[in-house]
Order: sequence, then C-alpha cells, then structure tokens
Amino acid sequence: MNRSTALLLAVSLTLVLFTTSCATLTTSQIKNDPSRWMRIDHFGDTIVDQKAKGYYPVNPSGALDGGTRLYRSDFASLQNNSILYFTVYGVLGDQFNTTSRAMKTAGYRLASHQTFRDEHGRARHQATWTKQS
Repeated sequence: MNRSTALLLAVSLTLVLFTTSCATLTTSQIKNDPSRWMRIDHFGDTIVDQKAKGYYPVNPSGALDGGTRLYRSDFASLQNNSILYFTVYGVLGDQFNTTSRAMKTAGYRLASHQTFRDEHGRARHQATWTKQS
C-alpha cells in the first residue's frame, strides 16, 4: 500500500460522535465556508479542522480538474442530541458498496452520495451516512 492510499484510508474512514439539535438539517445549520475545491490531503485536514470546531461534512463532492482529483463539502453544525456520522471520499465502487452495506447494517442512513470519474475513467464515490445515537 503506497502512502497516498494509506492516507486516503486513514482520513476517509473516520467515525465521529457529535451532538445535534435534530436529525434534519435546516439552511441555517449549513456552513458554506470551506466549500472551495481542494486536493485530498488538504480536504482531509479541513475535515479534521471542522470536526474540532463542531462541524461535519454534509455533502462531500469530488471532481477531476486537469488530471487532479479535487474535493469540497458544505459542513453542518451539530448541537444538543448525539449523532454519529461516517464519511468517505475518493473511494472506488467496491469499497463504497462494502461500506454502504456495513453502514446500513449498523443502522446508518445514506445522507449524501456523489460520484465523479477519475483520470482512469473509474467512478470515485463521496458519501456521508448519519445515525442518531
């Protein structure tokens, strides 16, 4: 496993506990500030930074720009009641399908899912699952 793959797996397969006032997000709960496109390492750092501030990636998205994979997301603030979330980005179909089955079995619901074609024509998946704890 190369360094990039290890970083992708370490950053993208993160399970985090947060608190929320409700399971349904309102427009006022969405934070649109770091939603600019960024490379995967910076996107992973942004998710960690936003987590520390009490936000999670609501709708991670990916795109290919001149052979470079780029990512972004809006972030939602979660307060009061506990909620669990799980986010992946840049994963191939088999990993997405395996993760999706595991999340469903664990009681999570798919809250957001987006794909794009990478430089090799393969579908790359970005998704967030949520569950009230």
